[in-house]
Amino acid sequence: MREIAPLRILALRAVGPSGCQPELTFGGPPRKKKEDGDKIDTKKNNDIDESTKSSTDDRVDHPPPPPPDEPTITSRLLRSLRDSSMTVQPYVAGTTRANASDVDISQPWVMAIYPPRDTNDEDANNSPIDESTEFLTIENGNHAVACLQMFIDALVESGRAGDERLGVHFFREWVQAVTGGMDANIMPEQPQKRPKKRQKGNNNNHSSSGRQFDHLPLGSLSLHNLASASIHTFRSMEYANVGSCLGTLDLTGTHGLTDSILSQVICSGSFPRIQRLSLKNSRKLTGKAVANLVKLRDLRAVDVGGCFNIHPNDVIEMVQQHPGTNKGTLNEIYAGGLGWTDVALETLLSFTSKHLRGLGIGFSTYLSGPGLVLMLAKAAETLDRLSIPFCTGVDDAVVSALGKALPKLAVLDIRGCNKVSSLTGIMDGRIIAGNGGAEVAKHLFVLARYSGISNNSLEETSRLYRNEVGECIFDCVLDGGGTGGGCICCPYSTKRLTRQINGKCCERRERFSPGFPTFSKIHPSGQVVHCYHTNGLATERVAGITVGGDIHRNMQSKSSAPLPKWLFSCAVVWIAVNFITIISLQEHLSSLIESTLPTNAVGADVSDLKPASTSETSSPGSFHFDRKAAEAALQTHGHDEIFQPLRAYIEKPLNDTVPDTIDKGNLNEKRPKIEAGRPAMWYVPLPLRENTPGDLRVFEYGHKLRSCNDLPAKLPIDRGLGNHVAPNVNNRKTFSSGELDKWEEAKEGTPVQADPFLPWIHDMFPDSTGSVIHFVAQNKRRCNSGKVHWDDIHALEPQVTIMQPVSVKRIDEKTAQELAPSLWSDGKSSDQRYRLAPHEEADADGMFTRFICRFKAMDYSKSPPELISVGETLSTYPYNYEFVNYRKEVGDLSMLTPKGKDNAMFWQAQQRFDCPVPDNGDLRSMIASGEGVLSDGTPSVYVDFVPIRTAPRYGKQMSYFTPDMAGETIGFPQDTFGWGDLMKSNVVPANGKVVNDVSDDHPPRLMKNGFDARLFWGDSHVIPRIEASGRWENLPVCKPPANYVGKDDKALVEGDKPHKLAACLWASASFKTRGDAQAVSDTTSRLIEWVEFHLLVGFDHIYVYDNTGAHTDKVSLESTLFPRFLDSEVTRIDWPCRVCNNNIPAHENTGERSSQYAAENSCRARFGPTTEWMASFDTDEYLIPMGRFNSMREVVDDAANSGTQILTFKSTRAIPQRTYMEPFHKHKDCGTESDPGCLSVQPGHLFAEVYNCDFEASPKPGWAERAKKQLYRSEYVLAHYVHYATVTQGLVETIDEAKEANHRWDMHFRESRENDHVTDEINQAVMLHTKTTVPEYTTEWKERCAFGFKPAHGKNCRIGFPWPSNDDKGNEKVTPEGYGYNCFTNEKLSAFWLPKLRDAMEQRNTRVESLKTS
Repeated sequence: MREIAPLRILALRAVGPSGCQPELTFGGPPRKKKEDGDKIDTKKNNDIDESTKSSTDDRVDHPPPPPPDEPTITSRLLRSLRDSSMTVQPYVAGTTRANASDVDISQPWVMAIYPPRDTNDEDANNSPIDESTEFLTIENGNHAVACLQMFIDALVESGRAGDERLGVHFFREWVQAVTGGMDANIMPEQPQKRPKKRQKGNNNNHSSSGRQFDHLPLGSLSLHNLASASIHTFRSMEYANVGSCLGTLDLTGTHGLTDSILSQVICSGSFPRIQRLSLKNSRKLTGKAVANLVKLRDLRAVDVGGCFNIHPNDVIEMVQQHPGTNKGTLNEIYAGGLGWTDVALETLLSFTSKHLRGLGIGFSTYLSGPGLVLMLAKAAETLDRLSIPFCTGVDDAVVSALGKALPKLAVLDIRGCNKVSSLTGIMDGRIIAGNGGAEVAKHLFVLARYSGISNNSLEETSRLYRNEVGECIFDCVLDGGGTGGGCICCPYSTKRLTRQINGKCCERRERFSPGFPTFSKIHPSGQVVHCYHTNGLATERVAGITVGGDIHRNMQSKSSAPLPKWLFSCAVVWIAVNFITIISLQEHLSSLIESTLPTNAVGADVSDLKPASTSETSSPGSFHFDRKAAEAALQTHGHDEIFQPLRAYIEKPLNDTVPDTIDKGNLNEKRPKIEAGRPAMWYVPLPLRENTPGDLRVFEYGHKLRSCNDLPAKLPIDRGLGNHVAPNVNNRKTFSSGELDKWEEAKEGTPVQADPFLPWIHDMFPDSTGSVIHFVAQNKRRCNSGKVHWDDIHALEPQVTIMQPVSVKRIDEKTAQELAPSLWSDGKSSDQRYRLAPHEEADADGMFTRFICRFKAMDYSKSPPELISVGETLSTYPYNYEFVNYRKEVGDLSMLTPKGKDNAMFWQAQQRFDCPVPDNGDLRSMIASGEGVLSDGTPSVYVDFVPIRTAPRYGKQMSYFTPDMAGETIGFPQDTFGWGDLMKSNVVPANGKVVNDVSDDHPPRLMKNGFDARLFWGDSHVIPRIEASGRWENLPVCKPPANYVGKDDKALVEGDKPHKLAACLWASASFKTRGDAQAVSDTTSRLIEWVEFHLLVGFDHIYVYDNTGAHTDKVSLESTLFPRFLDSEVTRIDWPCRVCNNNIPAHENTGERSSQYAAENSCRARFGPTTEWMASFDTDEYLIPMGRFNSMREVVDDAANSGTQILTFKSTRAIPQRTYMEPFHKHKDCGTESDPGCLSVQPGHLFAEVYNCDFEASPKPGWAERAKKQLYRSEYVLAHYVHYATVTQGLVETIDEAKEANHRWDMHFRESRENDHVTDEINQAVMLHTKTTVPEYTTEWKERCAFGFKPAHGKNCRIGFPWPSNDDKGNEKVTPEGYGYNCFTNEKLSAFWLPKLRDAMEQRNTRVESLKTS
């Protein structure tokens, strides 16, 4: 990105010449008189070497924008830039800028006169001086930063502030100015790399923890009212590493700021040192944006006032979850205009009252006066600034009460409170509080414009309340004669004021750039000193005093004369004495003074981004992560010393059933519900698991999974390419027969067969907030079916059991020993313990759980680093699988049957489990930012995943719900399986102990029927210690999924989600079809065309799950996809796990394409939260916009407007047209070279062109829905399985939620056609299924395609002869060669889309070739 010439001039001036003369720094060097013929070459730069020359020769220097007509400070700055003759010097990364070493830009104080005068300009010296436009400034710290900030203000004021002017180079200059050249590790300006490559090597990520930048000073940056700010503005800040030294960021009125920008850039870890953040009046922000603020760990003050899409509850939840709340550092919250109530304010103060210093809750019409006083009194010890403008409940009585309740108050904003007529009450209250022994602030500053306070009332109050030397102890800004212009009551004695300003005690304020004065004092010189807070530091500006609205200077000053020493000395003394006071009182007032009055806020829905539950074992605020120390430890000790290998601890099966009591059912009966068998009898209550650590078998996978760079590809899912001992087609080998060894499988492949309570994990990753770890798994029980595999299927029942929630209660070690003394204990540890407990006794976060999640992190403060526990939580489900099963059918339905014919319930194939991350110090923010993953991919955080083991539940009558889910009584329409008596006749007392459900010692059951937890678990089933439990150990916690947005697509970042439309694709360079029927090797060419086409029709992003590694280790899709496509267009995920069963669906051992289903599950879980519409397709399926639609984005927008949640596309088979085929003989069934019997597709044609020949005309028949594909809204569809939306929001709706929404709820849920809409294939969109026709499928084509041929089964013609004009009703039936017409073409595809596709592919080819030669 090129910067305009004035910016480069300004950046160089900001460094300044030797001696740092303010006149030259801000005004430029003296202008030389031009001789005839002289020209100024603004492009010449002799310092640029040849390597840089090519990149600068074509740079166009645009003229600076003309200044505004009014003589403002910013207009003078612009005029100075316009008139400058300084040679333009472009920024060159890594070079030393001219005279940078000659200037001490860290000098403590700089005095300058604005505007600067050119002493060498004779005309200027002779011209009269307009002193009313000049003022003297005393600035703290770095005037280079102030100059850059003034440039921003100038651009904003002139309306010329575009992304090209505020780009990477500009923000690099800002960093240079703030740091004074100290190393800030500035990132190069280049696109982000793909996730896998970005993790490799020594990568200093710009989103690292702020600790590594602690040596750098903090600066402030204001983009106030920069309406043109977009994602590019903030990306430029990110690439320039502004976050390394940014402490205060003002985004007030930045209307281009969206939730996605805030979450992906500002809160992504790139700005770790932000302490003060203003988002005021950024009205596109919602509660999701507020939730992301928890990632800014150093945040001390936040302003979201006027963001009317944010609800007070959003602010409350953020503050409650923010680590700064526990630490007491987040102590200023400004949220006016959100509609606060007494209840909301009470909730906020319940956890902030002990440290809250600043609070803004203005424009709240629902706040009562008494409630306000009562609630705010809780913060009396700390609250010193309060903003309650335009609160109708505030009157004189309330203000008086606040004076007494809040004696430390130093700043009060009561603008618009027209019921307040005097400040006498509040001052009386402060005196009463002081007399009672309370500490009272020495001075009070009040903003009271538009209030009921009059000048006379204010003068009367000022006479009454003075300190011991006669000084007024408050300041008050009033309405200037009803105009809104501010008048300030001067703080010193009336006598002095009379002498200085002729009896007037008010001064009209001018709005000076870069900021509005936030506080005023009388300087010892007699001048009024306006105190600003700029660049994170206090600033004082001396100005003239107003008399009758005209500005007069009492101190004449000319730039040619030296500044008076007494003035400089007084200023320094004054600043030294008052610096701390100014900092504490003034930092936020600039954000309180609003340039416009916001309208009353409208409440918004609470964000659906809820914080994770925190277990009682967490230690909030105790964990600290230091990235610099971590990298140092890595260099010192190496990867192997730090990395913790993944392990599986195998526990023996439960002793929960009576041997030989199971009824297998009729294994020859294919219908799953008929003769399904009967479960084995259970021992009740569930026997204790009396394991010791020595009873567990351990398998380690550190040789496979070495770092986060290996995820998810190297998870122990299977044995890997070339190591499989059982085929995935026609497999008859089993573990029960001894042909397969489960221990060998655990060692070389996965431990799930050895311990089926362990999830078969295919992927894991944290969410973007770092508050949850998501696990994506598959139900391994579905890999085989049929009587040959029954024993293995029965052994894998726990794979279904872990989908059924249990409830637990936390107990301590002592209670655990009392309840279950036989369980193993080390006798030392006091770790958290748990027992199975019914819903009525369970902990709130233990009502529906299944795993204990123990989090561990590396302590890099030790040498060598040590692994420490950082908390435990209980797992959650994304939805209740058992409840889903309950609502799937009218009749009885069981999640599993003894017969094992459960494959029809495909919604149980995919599994997801979540582990909430403990709210412990830096833990969540470190995970969210990815900082815990070191430069070589070594993780710093691990999680142990410990299953809670119980017997499975069968049928709907054993459903385990609470009354809000399906009512107080679970309905059972019919007893399909004959299991209605299972909880009575199928139980056997263990040791003669059965807990009676009806007892005075126990609370009543929440449900009147359903699963009897007390009967099955008893009162004392304590879960073994983690060390004695089977588990996954050291699962690495890596980075959240990356989401890419195109640089030039602003539309993608304007909504709530970065992507409107994305596709998931499971693909391989080569593979075999079901049943190994045919080998397919055209995927790479298909993939290029498919991706290009779908990007062309409006898809934002394609996620490719590359399964090539399951078939070959010679190639992958990496070289096919990149660099042809951009990272912002395509993401590749290495996915080498094998399909566990590739049989055809009609096989006795029904196929289960586990790798494909897990990939779709992963894609939905990883990228669904950032995508509005998504789908999973194959490379032979094309979605074509039809009718008036020229983009699939338009199609989904139209669907969304009509309330559609799912778009269904019918699927029929297309065949290749004869026109694009040639003879083929290189197959045993395809004849000879002289007499070829088959056809193959000619090279050089597009697949969409060749296969534009569908057997069925549109609209397609109803049977075509059997193989349908779907586009769906990711927020509505919670799980999708190839062709079907298996779990939706409608399905998981509870009876209480239905009542609240005032609509009917039935046990059986069926998706409505309003939600699931079949596309209009003529006027909306259609799917073309171009499945490859291999040459051997065309054998005997001449006979089979001849007109009148009657084919036997499987002998159809597979060559296409399109109907003329797509008319199959006319008289023309036969081609001139005698072949029958048999297919229909898509005319819009031929005439409109195919030409566009060719052009797009040609442009892409040109780009690729240019990359090869460059």
